[in-house]
Amino acid sequence: MKAHHYLSIIVRLFSVFLFLYALGQTGLIVEAALHGTIKGIVVSAWLPAFLSIPWLVVSAILWFFPMSIAKKIVPLESDTTPSNLSPISILAVLLTAMSVYFLYYAVVDTLYWITFWNMLQHSSNGGYPIELNPENKATMYSNALELFSALVILFNSKRIAARLHSVG
Repeated sequence: MKAHHYLSIIVRLFSVFLFLYALGQTGLIVEAALHGTIKGIVVSAWLPAFLSIPWLVVSAILWFFPMSIAKKIVPLESDTTPSNLSPISILAVLLTAMSVYFLYYAVVDTLYWITFWNMLQHSSNGGYPIELNPENKATMYSNALELFSALVILFNSKRIAARLHSVG
C-alpha cells in the first residue's frame, strides 16, 4: 500500500470519531426542540443544531472522499511504497493518533473549566448564578483524568504498543 492509502484509512477512522462526537451533541437538539431549554436555560433549537450539524457534514465528507483528501494531504511525489512496518509500530502510530485526538478535547475542556473557575471566583450574584456543584466537580476530575491519560498514552505509545502486542 502507498502512503495515501494509509492516510485514507486514518481519515475514515477520524470521520467515525467525528460522527460519534456529533451524535452525542444531537441530544441537545432534541432537548431544545422538545422543551425549549437546555439544562433550564431558554435557547433556540437552532443553537444546538448549529453546533452539531457541521460535525455531521464534515464526517460525511471525510467518510465518502477519504482518498481525495489523502491525496491532497500527501504530495504525489512522496507517495512511494513505505517499508514494511511491524505490527508494534503500526499500533504505536494508531495509539499516538488516538491520544492526539483525545488530547485535543481534553485541552478544550480544560480551557472551559479554567474559564468556569475564573468566572466562579469573580462572579457576583447578579444574572445567571454560577455555582460549583458536585456534578461540576466530578466533571473537572474526569477532565483531569482524561488529560493525564491522553498525555501518558502520547508519551508512552511505543511501550504500551509493545505490551499490548505481547499480551495478544
